[in-house]
Amino acid sequence: MLEAFISYCRRDKEFVAQLYEAFKKENREVWVDWDGIPKTADWRREIFEGIEAANNFIFIISPESIASPYCLEEVEHALQNNKRLIPVVWQMAPDTEVHPELARLNWIFARETDNFSNAFEELLEAMDTDLGHVKTHTRLQQRALEWEHKKDASFLLRGNDLKEAEQWLSEGGAKDPKPTALHTQYVIASSQAKVKQQGFAIGAIGFGLAVTLVLAVVAKGQHRMAVHQRNLAQKREITALSALSRASLLTDNQLEALVSSVKAAKQARDVSSISPEITQDAEIALREAVYGVQERNRLEGHGDTVNGVSFSTNGELLVSASDDGTVKLWKRDGTLVLTLEHPDTVRRAIFAPDGQTIATACTDKTVKLWKLDGTLMSSFELSDRARAVAFSPDGETLATGSENGVLTLWKLDGTPMKTLKAHSQQINDIKFSPDGNTIASASSDRLIHLWSKDGELIKTLRGHGDRVWEIDFAPDGKTLVSASSDNTLKLWNVEEGTEIKTLEAHVNWVRSVAFSPNGKLIVSAAEDDTVKLWSHEGTLLKTFRGNSGGVKNVRFSPDGESIASASGDTTIKLRSLEGSVIEILQGHLSGIKGVRFTPDGEYIASVGTDNTLRLWKRDGTVLLETLRYQAGLRNVNFTPDSKFMLTASYDNTLQLWDFAATLSGRQKEPSAVFKGHTSTVKNLSIAPDGNLVASASADGTVKIWSIDGQLLHSIDAHDREATDVVFSPDGQLLASAGGDLLIKIWNLDGELLQTLEGHKNWINALGFSPDGQLLASASGDKTIILWKRQGTRAFETKPYKVLEGHSDWVWDVTFSPDGQKIASAGKDNTVRLWTREGEEITPLRGHTNWVRAVAFSPEGEHLASGSADKTIVLWDLDSLPTVEGGDRQTNTETLLVQGCSLLGDYLKTNIKLSDSDRQICDPYMTPEEVKLVEDR
Repeated sequence: MLEAFISYCRRDKEFVAQLYEAFKKENREVWVDWDGIPKTADWRREIFEGIEAANNFIFIISPESIASPYCLEEVEHALQNNKRLIPVVWQMAPDTEVHPELARLNWIFARETDNFSNAFEELLEAMDTDLGHVKTHTRLQQRALEWEHKKDASFLLRGNDLKEAEQWLSEGGAKDPKPTALHTQYVIASSQAKVKQQGFAIGAIGFGLAVTLVLAVVAKGQHRMAVHQRNLAQKREITALSALSRASLLTDNQLEALVSSVKAAKQARDVSSISPEITQDAEIALREAVYGVQERNRLEGHGDTVNGVSFSTNGELLVSASDDGTVKLWKRDGTLVLTLEHPDTVRRAIFAPDGQTIATACTDKTVKLWKLDGTLMSSFELSDRARAVAFSPDGETLATGSENGVLTLWKLDGTPMKTLKAHSQQINDIKFSPDGNTIASASSDRLIHLWSKDGELIKTLRGHGDRVWEIDFAPDGKTLVSASSDNTLKLWNVEEGTEIKTLEAHVNWVRSVAFSPNGKLIVSAAEDDTVKLWSHEGTLLKTFRGNSGGVKNVRFSPDGESIASASGDTTIKLRSLEGSVIEILQGHLSGIKGVRFTPDGEYIASVGTDNTLRLWKRDGTVLLETLRYQAGLRNVNFTPDSKFMLTASYDNTLQLWDFAATLSGRQKEPSAVFKGHTSTVKNLSIAPDGNLVASASADGTVKIWSIDGQLLHSIDAHDREATDVVFSPDGQLLASAGGDLLIKIWNLDGELLQTLEGHKNWINALGFSPDGQLLASASGDKTIILWKRQGTRAFETKPYKVLEGHSDWVWDVTFSPDGQKIASAGKDNTVRLWTREGEEITPLRGHTNWVRAVAFSPEGEHLASGSADKTIVLWDLDSLPTVEGGDRQTNTETLLVQGCSLLGDYLKTNIKLSDSDRQICDPYMTPEEVKLVEDR
């Protein structure tokens, strides 16, 4: 455990060295990266582990450090682990450019003009504040991370460790740094394990602004317990289950989240005297789980890393190969059919094209053929350990690859047809083309060879910078995709032998790749514990998490509607592709602050802190143009006729761009720059007629401009920053919001008409409904407030609706074009959809960091969200399941039916579930399904 991690820019190394020496004299253990290791995945992991092991995160503020994407990445990881942040100023930088979480803290000044000794004493005092709490925070977080990685119950807390952790968690909500979601999940899991072991009722845990933890123990036979005490324990259990569901979703333990939320919702429905708040909380947790879970089943039974998984031709069976020396045959619902024993590690197991035979590749230098009843048909002896095996499409030829680089073609009776010294290093994969005329081999020698079916070399594909693990042909045979230890995928033109495109998104070895049966999708799996879905052109569509130990293999089901992945955590996960986001736009080098569709919906514009404005073709999401500016950009908008774009910048100005000229590449600079603000321009709005522009600035003013940049009015709008400004749809009013927690309504001459007050924290964004009758405000108090208009000007001073669901700041809010839906963007990494009446429809989870901006397409069928994770996600709203309107009890029942339907196979077949969990959906199952569960 370290006392501190120091995050800094290389240019500030001299000051950091001085600081480091001061720590050494005090015998303080701190982590500093002196060597400037190249920015590889291993380097990043080492940095992250240093942050995780430290009690405090010291950030050295200078103009260079706040502009460094690597420093920003370190800050974000510290925030994800709820580390205590201590900003130390070495050189002054603009407040508005410092990360918001650093900007809000008290800074320690250690500039050349400051007394270093005094600053260092202040730093030590900050580090030692509430030291016991901070040390426990770090220790438990490290243990929780190890437990999450290992997926082993032996890493859970027990005895005094558990008691102390429960006490720490119960008090931690009132202290900084606050417990993380993983802390909560870890302690809950430990408490539940203890309760199950001792036969007591489940303990209860709730967390929030004031986390309370009470372990309610009810011994058998205590039937005389007072009713109110029993109800109190039940309420706490419901709260605990809802909390566990949310924590599980945050760590992508999807099936656990769904089980916990179903249990919570059922108990909230069935137990009397439950408050409406607890009932509503349980329903929201269930809704989030139902709409956030794509994992459908988890096959557990292997005792070591699962290296391969394959579907049968009809999709009814799966076969898996493992380091535990076994191959297992499963039904699609997760029922284990049989186990095939091998004397050593099994690298691959695949079905023959007719689905009646299984081939297995084992490191005992054999490839074996098996019948589906487990009968061994034949064994092929190789010259070295087997790593790859493939059937020809007609099922008459078998190809094998071994560690000594030898590729052999066999008849199924065991007669070798051709033996080639194909590669200088081990062969990792072999694939036949769909027509059977070409064989591709991939090797650790970084090469892919294409061979004729007779074994003659046709072409060699060169381009990967490290070993090639797997390859696959597209169904039409014209394209090949490859996965490599250089962390990339590559698409190749088979006929020409040339590279088409490199796909970059994984941050560690890419171990597996496959085309979907219709050729429209590609799926990849990597040692970074993710599975990624791509379009056949190479656009990233979705990232699946929740694995550990590296994902070794991934395959599509024959119908293309599901994927199965095998990983180092000994499991096989089955995921549905239903409801996956349609596209992810990648190209920005740092966080995205604004995104907008053109009025005709044909194009998308995005801006970010990487000083660029990027233009995308919506159809195919092709990046058309990148426009560079001298400073980071905060937002972008279009005039109604699409003639101009306007952007707001950190350099205190607005920029006017000729859209057609920039789109064609004829113009790379703004047509005009609007100067007048004295601090960052936070946001802008364009009047409905396109003739006026309003801007809100950190200088506290709102300014109204003509479209050509002439300043018409300057309004001293807010005591602190003006954060947003919007024109009403009729163009007669302006609404502005500020850091003073106020919303102000103005006429176009700058006259204040009304002030609205209701938020308890910074207001970040405003949005009018298309009919102008509602105004939405998004705040750091985690809520969205809807304000209702009275007549043509005034608004009701009391909030019309308060939308609660985000667990952290809400950064942006917007109405759909028909005014019936509201979208919000949160610091909790989610986009949330709401009805006009304020009921939450569904959370959208696809980002891995703060969501800063949302925008509906003009027809309202799609939504774009921009995030600090550097991506833009395009959501297909028509494909999302929803439960809208109606009685809440009806909604809960509908959600329970949906949730139990999703859990069906998992409850029936997973061997690690407890009996009580296995039966949670009995009322929602058919008698036949219930009997299957009971029989199991």
